[in-house]
Amino acid sequence: SLPIYLGPGVHAVRLEKRTEDAQHVGAFGGFFVQGEPDALPALASPRRIEFIGDSLTVGWGNSAASIKCNQEEIFEGTNSQEGFGPLVAKHYKADYRVNAMSGIGLVRNSGGLNPEFHLPKLLQRALFWENSSDATPWAPQIIVIGIGVNDFSPLKKGEQWKNTGKLAADYEKTYVELVKGLRSQLPDALIVMTWMEDWGEDFPRSALRVFKTLRADGVTNLERVIYPPMERTGCMTHFNLRDDARIAGLLEAVIDRHPEAWAQH
Repeated sequence: SLPIYLGPGVHAVRLEKRTEDAQHVGAFGGFFVQGEPDALPALASPRRIEFIGDSLTVGWGNSAASIKCNQEEIFEGTNSQEGFGPLVAKHYKADYRVNAMSGIGLVRNSGGLNPEFHLPKLLQRALFWENSSDATPWAPQIIVIGIGVNDFSPLKKGEQWKNTGKLAADYEKTYVELVKGLRSQLPDALIVMTWMEDWGEDFPRSALRVFKTLRADGVTNLERVIYPPMERTGCMTHFNLRDDARIAGLLEAVIDRHPEAWAQH
């Protein structure tokens, strides 16, 4: 792409990735001042928040004109910056990461695809499809998790779980381990679990059991947000822009009850 030239004066510039692309890597060369060889460093916010999840966290198809979308319409209709995660981050003027991928699950991806890749395995990577660690220091003060829609997509013949009950037990065990692992790494972070009350029966039931188990095991600074029924007129019944804005408000209401979370360094 061509460079963008700015005139003299003070400028505030923000670069954001709009859509999901698992096959390509975006790159930014930095800001350069005429006559100086080095890029100017980005300004970091003292507030940091991370969003972990699947296509709903990505903002997949949220600005599409129809529920039925082809691949081009999905790409063009995905506006991650209008997803609930970036909306919440911008509300608090916080730096953020969206650790999410369409179709991903905790123990099982949508339709049982790509069984070698699941969220816990990929979460620590700089790039999901490469076995590379992220060397950039990052310690979020707030973590929002929403995962399970794809785990509970209909089982197919030949998968390792004989029934939904066994799948649910595996999902719940893995989810508990995930949250406890995050708590061990970030003992003071506020962790917010989220799920939908109207997305089947198995997912919300298991997510609630995970939340209760964690509380019973003494995991503190743990909240939950259960999303009420949404319009879901994005691609293939995903959240639309109004849904994302509504969810952002629900999350902000919980975060506002924990102003101490931002005080962590």
